[in-house]
This record gives sequence, structure tokens and C-alpha cells, in this order.
Amino acid sequence: MEDAADHLDLDPRLLYPVVTPFVLWCWQDRGLDLEPGQVFRQAVIEQFVATGMPDYARGSRNTFRGRLLRVANVVGTASQRDLRPIGRSAPTTPYSTADIARLWSWSTSQNTPARQTDARVLLALGLGCGLAAREVLNLRVRDISPDGSLVTVPSGRQRTVSVDGLWRAPLADRVVAAGRDEWAFRRRRNSVDVGQITDFVQRHRTAEDIRVVRMRATWLAGEDPRGPTDHRPLA
Repeated sequence: MEDAADHLDLDPRLLYPVVTPFVLWCWQDRGLDLEPGQVFRQAVIEQFVATGMPDYARGSRNTFRGRLLRVANVVGTASQRDLRPIGRSAPTTPYSTADIARLWSWSTSQNTPARQTDARVLLALGLGCGLAAREVLNLRVRDISPDGSLVTVPSGRQRTVSVDGLWRAPLADRVVAAGRDEWAFRRRRNSVDVGQITDFVQRHRTAEDIRVVRMRATWLAGEDPRGPTDHRPLA
């Protein structure tokens, strides 16, 4: 990666947030051998942009594709001719009540207490107050009221949001257990990087479609705002 960055006269820190989720997708979703010539091909990059970035806006997907193609021109085989236009995403279908129950089961099935808590916080911020992915990643514990009923979005479209129903309980638990200046989701990370939510979800394989953009669509549609019907603190 450093060689590609040097060749392109770019800071490697600008490439890692782009290349890392792409390579993970190639390995975990496509089962490709991680050889540069196999991975860094235009057809693979186009498929990743089309299907592997559901939470990203069109502008972000264009940026990812451009940078990946630049890397491919150095370490793989790619041409930027005849690129497919990136159209607007199809409307996102909200989760049903049954879907939400399965997502809650997913959160309780995580293999460590820390991951269970993070999964519940993710669901609470997405389904309980409709935050976007970047807002989830930028939120700190101090931005949540002690009882988990209010979340203050500190940057971008700044606002205070009321948390729906029993989705307040996972957030209140986080406030009790974490320091005020820690991140609300994945509290011990050192930065805000593209793909951290996707990376968290993919580390625990599941057939469920777990996307923040779909959680927000559910919140906007008002689907089952009560949240989980049985929230018990972890042992």
C-alpha cells in the first residue's frame, strides 16, 4: 500500500479507509484470492461499488471507485474507460417487526459482552433515533442523556433527537458503563473511519441485512418504535 501511495503521491492514510473495506469484501463476500491481479480489476471494483457499499452516498461511491482504480493502475489491471454511471440508490425498504426481532437476537448472540453492548447501541442509535452512519460514529457518551431518552447530534446537522421506547435502555446502560468522552459505539476506538460499522457487522457473520441506512428508513417510517420487548442488562 505504501508503494502505491508513493507512486500516486498520496498520503497512505487516504488509501487505507478505501482499500481496507474493499479487500475485506473481496475476501469475505467474494472469496477471492488476495492477489493484486485478481482483486484490483475494474470489474471487481465496479461490483464492489454497486453491491458492497449500501450505506454510502453516490458521491462517496464515486470517490471510492476513483481511488481504487488509481491503485489498480499501479498494482493490478484496470482501465478507467467505459465506467458505468453510478445512479441514485433505490428506495430503502424499512425493517418489519419480525426483522427487528431478528436484529435484537443478533445483538444478543455476539461472542463477547462488549460486542453485545456495541450491537445494542448500534441498533438503538439507528432504530431508536434514526442517526446516519457518520452520526453514529461521531457520537460520544456525553451526547446521550443519562436515561437514554435524548441524543444530541454534535456536528453536521446538529439537533437533539428523542429516542423511541425501550431503545432507551441500551443507551442508558452505555452511559453508566462508559466515560463521558468515550465513543458511544465501539467506545475504545481511536478515530472515525469509513467502514467501521461494516467491519463490526462482518466480524460476526450473519445472514441478516444489517445496515444503518435501513435502520434510519425504519425510524422515518415509524415501524415498531417500541424497540425490543425485553431488555435485560448483561450478566
